[in-house]
Amino acid sequence: MKEAALGFLMCPECSGSLRLEVRERAGDEIILGDLDCGCGKRYPIEEGIAQFMSQDYTASFSFQWFAQRDSPENATRSRRVKEDFLKCLGVEAEELKGKRVLDAGCGRGTLTEVLSDHAAEVVGIDLSDGVRVAASRTRGKAGVSILRGDILNLPLAEESFDGIFSTGVLHHTRDCKAAFLTLAQRLRPGGIIGIWVYSAYSTYRNKASDFLRRFTIRMPPRLLYLLCHLAIPLYYLQKIPVLGVPFRVIPIAGEGPWRWKILGTYDWYSPTYQSKHSFPEVFGWFAEAGLEKIQVHDWNICVSGRRPRP
Repeated sequence: MKEAALGFLMCPECSGSLRLEVRERAGDEIILGDLDCGCGKRYPIEEGIAQFMSQDYTASFSFQWFAQRDSPENATRSRRVKEDFLKCLGVEAEELKGKRVLDAGCGRGTLTEVLSDHAAEVVGIDLSDGVRVAASRTRGKAGVSILRGDILNLPLAEESFDGIFSTGVLHHTRDCKAAFLTLAQRLRPGGIIGIWVYSAYSTYRNKASDFLRRFTIRMPPRLLYLLCHLAIPLYYLQKIPVLGVPFRVIPIAGEGPWRWKILGTYDWYSPTYQSKHSFPEVFGWFAEAGLEKIQVHDWNICVSGRRPRP
């Protein structure tokens, strides 16, 4: 993490300010140290990542981030997806210039990296081991800090960010609405927040996969990952007219190359929490947060809004 991040970090337990002890640094990057609070809490900085751990329900994601090879093809496609997300929200590079933005649920840090090309300061936060990949790929980038922490218990001061973005993450928290409202509190007046969460409109797919998830979330991650390789033959069997109908009882996920179908299916069946939402429901969260200029976007379920200026 960057030392400048101390200006907006806070203790997630008491909201108190933090004191930095540095044991190793590389330029403005704090590699090893501690963040101490007057309440007695201490948060270590390890491998350049500030560790604000709470209950960890992300074992499946931690496995996934390291099972997936970050090949040039995967990296390019992942980056394109994140760029499409920002484009969908109508976020232009010029709007981010000189601003501080948050990637809430950064995973391997693809969106964090995209944002760092334009914004002055970027914070990526995630509860999984994906932060280790994110920290490695953004090390040396000016203004980027990677934190390990819970979106429902953020170590970030209110009204600290000009932009907050979360794609494919909030539906994997214990309470999607509460996670969103927590993020919205960190938005400065005039700032934009945009999220993408799973859709509640795929009725059959959701019911079928919810039934199967009763069993898959209890499987060892490695076993489930191996079983998800069946997504490849299933995908082609499901495409067969008439004869493929019986095979469609098992929903698979992921678009593009075969590796993405495996990982997409694993991502669908492995997380401890998985909620689905409608446009009116999510629109209501934005209204409850006091946001304005609320827009729904053609990227189910994608919604954005802005914090009113005084």
